[in-house]
Amino acid sequence: MEQQKLKDKNPYAGESIQDILLVISYKDQYPDEYQYAFIEFHQRYMEFIYKACIQACKFFSNPSEFALDLSGNVFLVACERAVEFEPREGYDEEIELKAWLVKIMGEQLKSFTAHNPERKAFFSVDRLPTEPESEADTLEENDDLHEDDYPISRESVRDAMESLKTRDKDIVMAYLTHVHRKNAHLPDEIMQGLCSKYNTTSFNVRQVKQRFFKKVRMLNGGNA
Repeated sequence: MEQQKLKDKNPYAGESIQDILLVISYKDQYPDEYQYAFIEFHQRYMEFIYKACIQACKFFSNPSEFALDLSGNVFLVACERAVEFEPREGYDEEIELKAWLVKIMGEQLKSFTAHNPERKAFFSVDRLPTEPESEADTLEENDDLHEDDYPISRESVRDAMESLKTRDKDIVMAYLTHVHRKNAHLPDEIMQGLCSKYNTTSFNVRQVKQRFFKKVRMLNGGNA
């Protein structure tokens, strides 16, 4: 009953995530405030954490049960290390937080496989996404490849390509080579080849593409 009252009248419902984590980091000094902040943080991000854990744990036996335990650990560790979260200036706070949570999840999985060597073959941190795949990720790709949607120059594409690592450059070239307006997806065999070659997921491949074209837009004076 007391927990329900906290949920119904939570003074931190409209606060920024940095303010919430700051209060969480002062658990011992402000235990009453901590309860409100803890519940608000849980309501906002526990579902994200669990979905990310489900995706990461699909390589293990009993993935649902393991993901449930893992997500609880990730949430508690995030609370314990709340003071560590500091988004980079100019970056989206929500994206930065989710990336931070996924990093903690990777650390927890590393710890698990270190104590359970037989599981190492079923897990790679490189497989972890920055966000869990959503239903929308299985639909048609967005149109950020098309010149008529925003002005791009060959120079901006070249400049953006020069800053890429080999893996990302390979992925972007695959999109530039194989994707056209009438077919917004990479061919299945190309996507599978990239995922196999770089030991990653189709979600992460699409993320590389999206980051690249955001940079191209910025170089052309557009909005990222």
